[in-house]
Amino acid sequence: MLIGAIPIEAELHKRQLSLLYSILVSENTKLRTLMERQLIVNSENPESFFPRVQEILQYYSLMPIHKLEKNLPTKFQWKKQINTAIADKWTSKLQTEIKEKSTLKFCNTTELKIHQTHPVWNSLPSVTYEVKMAQIKARLLTGTYLLECDMQKFKREQEKANCTLCHLEKETLEHFLLKCPALHDKRQKSFPDLKKTHHTVCWI
Repeated sequence: MLIGAIPIEAELHKRQLSLLYSILVSENTKLRTLMERQLIVNSENPESFFPRVQEILQYYSLMPIHKLEKNLPTKFQWKKQINTAIADKWTSKLQTEIKEKSTLKFCNTTELKIHQTHPVWNSLPSVTYEVKMAQIKARLLTGTYLLECDMQKFKREQEKANCTLCHLEKETLEHFLLKCPALHDKRQKSFPDLKKTHHTVCWI
């Protein structure tokens, strides 16, 4: 979601809808007859292409096949229409799911949209060091960056989850970002700029 890519399921829907359009604009009468027959005979069969694509149209609040035939858009219009419908549907769906995941509590869901790159990647220069930094930020955002307090859960022995940089207290996300004295100089370089642009920063 941070890179704005659509899920595999949505990509399959997109291709099925594109195939439907190709059939609707085709001058092959046999193909059109087959479509009409399948919609009548196999309307309840989820394995049949046309009933399945009818469900997909309904899922994205698009016109059903019989109305689409009578009001057929241009190829460009149809492509734009399905891209918008898919992006809106999956943005809403994924944002709802994200709110239910505790590991993503630091994500600003309004910044997570299909076809829109998250700010953590948006203005990234093509420098290896900066890319690695962005990867760490992304992992912090998504709760996949393992701190000592997380690693302790996987250890058999109940060792202290102290910070490996300062060894003073438990290494939590708050300690890592705001308190660790070993990272003080790094914070002093970054925090003034972050405070100026805090409304665009979602990870502190």
